[in-house]
Amino acid sequence: MSLNNFYILVAALLLANLNIAWSTPVFMSTVSPWSSEEKIGNPDGINVRITRMLATRSGLDLQPTLVPPARHMAAFKAAEAAYSISLRANLTDENGKVIAHIATYPIQIAIANKTRFTNYEDFVKSSSNGVGILRGLKYPVVSTDDRIIKKELDSVEQGLRMVAHGRIDGFASTGPALQAALQKIPDRQLINQFLTISEAEWVIRSRPGVTEGDIRKITTAIENMRKEGLIEKIAKDYITESRDNHEMRDK
Repeated sequence: MSLNNFYILVAALLLANLNIAWSTPVFMSTVSPWSSEEKIGNPDGINVRITRMLATRSGLDLQPTLVPPARHMAAFKAAEAAYSISLRANLTDENGKVIAHIATYPIQIAIANKTRFTNYEDFVKSSSNGVGILRGLKYPVVSTDDRIIKKELDSVEQGLRMVAHGRIDGFASTGPALQAALQKIPDRQLINQFLTISEAEWVIRSRPGVTEGDIRKITTAIENMRKEGLIEKIAKDYITESRDNHEMRDK
């Protein structure tokens, strides 16, 4: 055996016996307060913290993987073994099966209008400039309502600024996302209504390459976290921290 062949054999044997642990990505859309990366390489947010707690509770190596909302579905489908945290309506069972319910949050429309709307139908009748929604995402009721003009935008902050300046009649998103973005725009006092129009369920999905054993670990961990109130606590703590940080910057 030549020396080169010997080295190749040794390298092959070493690689065959190495126990390499690969992180499993957990895809999530870059929408604050769910997930954001204000500092490169340092993601944070409600879903990021939930993922890290899931990793601790399940013993699995999970990697929060942030993607633009419009790229979420494609990135998730391209992975053989991966998870996704998203609104149930934004992915289908063909993309990945739902393995656990995380939480339910209200879908609201942020409005700047002297008229006080008590229900969605009255708002629809008055709307002429349309409603903004995040590009690539779907929100129950408004996304499928043909009576409303939809304008796809790149961020919640952009949508709220357009509402404040009268360029659109409202912007639809989850309640926590609207409240988080509101702290970041200068004309937030002009937005005077948050009309609740439906509810949306956050779920975790898995791709076919995830083993049944790992799925059981995830579902058990999520169930225990919900029973202990940890999901609610993570959301509350993150929103409180974000609000306090913005108030400090404004002083």
